[in-house]
Amino acid sequence: MNNNESKIMNLMLNWPENQLITQKWLDSINISRQLANKYAKTGWIEKIDRGLYKKKNTKIYWESLVARLQNDNILQTHLGANTAIDIHSLNHYISMGDNYHLWLYKDEETNKNLPSWFQKSLDSNCTLHFMKRKLFDCEIKKSLQTKLVENQNLLVSTKERAILELLSLCPQHYSLEYCMFIMENMLSLNPSLLQKLLESCNSDKVKKLFFLLAEHEDHAWFKRLNKSKISFKRNKVIVEENKHYYKKYNISTSIQFTIKKE
Repeated sequence: MNNNESKIMNLMLNWPENQLITQKWLDSINISRQLANKYAKTGWIEKIDRGLYKKKNTKIYWESLVARLQNDNILQTHLGANTAIDIHSLNHYISMGDNYHLWLYKDEETNKNLPSWFQKSLDSNCTLHFMKRKLFDCEIKKSLQTKLVENQNLLVSTKERAILELLSLCPQHYSLEYCMFIMENMLSLNPSLLQKLLESCNSDKVKKLFFLLAEHEDHAWFKRLNKSKISFKRNKVIVEENKHYYKKYNISTSIQFTIKKE
């Protein structure tokens, strides 16, 4: 076996499974850019973008794509809403079908878009929702955390932030019934972090819906929130149907909930 054959065998054996690799990683195993381009031309590897490669005929999972975005500081993003809820193992509601919805958020101030390789490499069964962070008036740093997902360190919403992001997508993307099931699983939330998020939340619908669902579930953490510091607008909110009205939060919903009267 000559030196070139030895290098390509070493590359194939050490390639991280179902991941994109960079030229920096290739340099670490003594494969130059010129040699990488040669391997791409001969069909051993596929060039996705400048200095970015995948193994020929392999599936790249979204976790690897997001990790490449975040770890290489290409774009400041975090995984939120239902994707974060999945990562926190709070989703015990069986979804029908193979299509996965990926909720990815970026800073509201940035005009940068996702690099072309991201969408091009995303599996066809994955639907991307690329959103701006605009649910909160100010950024609450402790509402984002790093989690290990499929051997990738990814920045994701905490449970407290994720439930508010999810409610912002109700009922356009997720039903009220689904949100109720998720709230039922929110057994251990941090009331201090929730307080900060709710005070910063600029969506009246999200706040009213959150309080309605949380009071209905009667979780212990709900009693520790300082409700007097969280403001509601005077307008009525309707979620799905104007069927059951709750004067306490000035909201009507399609589902009947149990809450204490004012």
